[in-house]
Amino acid sequence: MTILFINSIGKNKWGGGEKWIITTANGLQEKGHDIAIGCRKDSILEKKAKEYNLKTFLISYNTDFSFFSVYKYYKYFKKSKTTCIICSLNRDVRIAGLAAKIAGNIAIIGRQGVQLIKNKWKYKFTFKYIDGIITNSFSLKTIYDSFGWWDKDFVSVIHNGISEKQDDSNSVNLFKILPIEKDAKIILSAGRLSKQKGFKYLIEAAALAKKHGKNWMFIVAGEGKLKNQLNQSIHKLNLQTSFKILGFIDSLNPLLMQSDIFVLPSLYEGMPNVLLEAMILGVPVIATPVNGSSELIKDGVTGSLVPVKDGKAIFQMLERNFADPEGMKEKAIQAKSHVSQYFSVSSSVNRIESYLLEKTKNTINNNKPI
Repeated sequence: MTILFINSIGKNKWGGGEKWIITTANGLQEKGHDIAIGCRKDSILEKKAKEYNLKTFLISYNTDFSFFSVYKYYKYFKKSKTTCIICSLNRDVRIAGLAAKIAGNIAIIGRQGVQLIKNKWKYKFTFKYIDGIITNSFSLKTIYDSFGWWDKDFVSVIHNGISEKQDDSNSVNLFKILPIEKDAKIILSAGRLSKQKGFKYLIEAAALAKKHGKNWMFIVAGEGKLKNQLNQSIHKLNLQTSFKILGFIDSLNPLLMQSDIFVLPSLYEGMPNVLLEAMILGVPVIATPVNGSSELIKDGVTGSLVPVKDGKAIFQMLERNFADPEGMKEKAIQAKSHVSQYFSVSSSVNRIESYLLEKTKNTINNNKPI
């Protein structure tokens, strides 16, 4: 197959969806398929693609439709003899999907890790002519299937894959860059600094920890539009010595290996890669019971669940875990075993390959250029 992964996300943005693209594209390339990444020039995604020797096709549009971009895609599809495209954002489906439909004999797939489609006619129109949607959680499939727009096989659940290999590139030594006391407990979180990730509730938990005299250090790895707002909250609560936002970190593994526990306080998720990364490395986890997180964590067995938007609950769960180190260790062991068995990179890539081969075959047999 000749496959183009498309993601027109901002050039400085990097998250689970972008990481999925690189991991899956690299796996398919290793299996002999011709792979390219459609992304913005000088983006983090372009940089990562080059690191894995993946070809890139540079794109640039911020609107829901662009005749010039449709034409540019059309020319690329004809020249490269593309057989399948995987679109990340709705605008990618509208623009690249139309070009693929005009070119003909190209399977058009949407890939969504969080809910990007709402039960409105404009979305129904956009997704009417594509060949399928891949998501990574059953909760999202249930929502999409409830719209009644397609048959039960249109949305397929293929879980993210995670590697057990520890990436120590660009290693960060927390004890060298931060004023961490010797016996402090290190609580790590990571993700785009947006409302979705719920970091304000982690700050609330840190304020309670300070009030109760806990020797805890809260660390967040990530960049985003709420950075200034979150830092203002940290200063307002006088948490400068116990809550740090590090910014974008190229490899999270070294931070995870130096942490006592990982917390993901999201308001909604797909199947969060950062949670999988923590679990596969044997780091205990606390998360909110949203979407993929609730499918991944069995409360009290492979991790701990806390209510959404509840800083006090996060604080209390941290306190409970630290008071029971053996129980915390056992949950981490169970989590690592679970992720190793059901969320391997090879299994995910094999399922994606089979799915795309079937969709490409069906498209060639049934479709003609418009």
